Amino acid sequence: TSYNAQIKIFNENLEKLENERNAFNEKVKEFEEKKQALEQEKTAFEEERNQFRQDKEQAQKVRFEQETKNEEDFKTIQRKVNELKEREAELDQREAMLKRNTNDLRNQQFAFRPDYRYNTPQNNAAYASTPTQTSLYQFNYNDLQERAYSEGIRLNTAGNTQRDAAIAIETPYPTANDKSRSTYSVGTTLFKSAFIVFCIIAFESLISFFLKDYMGVSFVYPLLAFIGGFALFISCSVLYAMGYKPNAKRKKHPTYVLTAAVLFVITVILTSMIAVYFKADIANPAQLLSFIILPIIYLCNILVFTAFYYLFSTRSNNNK
Repeated sequence: TSYNAQIKIFNENLEKLENERNAFNEKVKEFEEKKQALEQEKTAFEEERNQFRQDKEQAQKVRFEQETKNEEDFKTIQRKVNELKEREAELDQREAMLKRNTNDLRNQQFAFRPDYRYNTPQNNAAYASTPTQTSLYQFNYNDLQERAYSEGIRLNTAGNTQRDAAIAIETPYPTANDKSRSTYSVGTTLFKSAFIVFCIIAFESLISFFLKDYMGVSFVYPLLAFIGGFALFISCSVLYAMGYKPNAKRKKHPTYVLTAAVLFVITVILTSMIAVYFKADIANPAQLLSFIILPIIYLCNILVFTAFYYLFSTRSNNNK
């Protein structure tokens, strides 16, 4: 009985020892896992620290290069500013010298200029005795004046800046023939004519769009005509905005009317040739409308544009 009791105690102790050893092994395993995880975190931390150091060094290098570049740029800008200041001072000196020379020249001209307000023999003799003044005040401005007036410009010339001592040579007044041929603004005239023609083309394109199924054509047919009218309107609007030829002289016999008529005839002939090339059936009303009638109606806008241009150009231009 005593032996059995001891064996039972021994077995219980042995089982208890096994349990403690298993628990110890589990703790050792858990410790190894934690140690391994810690080593991985340590490795990752070392990598991050090395990367941070590299980024820091790179940032310091870039900042140093940027600071160096900024210093060089500042020096360059400062040098240019100094050069501009020197240039400005030089220009001021030259301007002052020019003003002084101009004043001296005006004083000399005023001192040696004879008085021509009275047509007396003494003044005529004095005028003939100064060849420099004669060459200055007897300059022929006729060609220059005619050319300036043809461009719608009023030319005023004076020999001196003093009001009471100046000899003013102005553009002669226009004759009756010139008054009948007054000026007009080409840009404004083009804009008005193009706007009206564009509205007409838009209306014609709208009708063509509704008749496209009857004519057997696609929507591109009226769209091309609309784009052409819109392009004309935009071009004339740009010329109007730029102030194209605000004082153009009106011609008695404008050549653009004949040019527009010839262009209309040529385009009608080309339209007929295109209809023949595509073998259009004239007996078919749809093909007759699509190949002949509508294109000619569109081409009539050339004559309409020319007519409105001529109509608007006949109005006098008040901006002289």
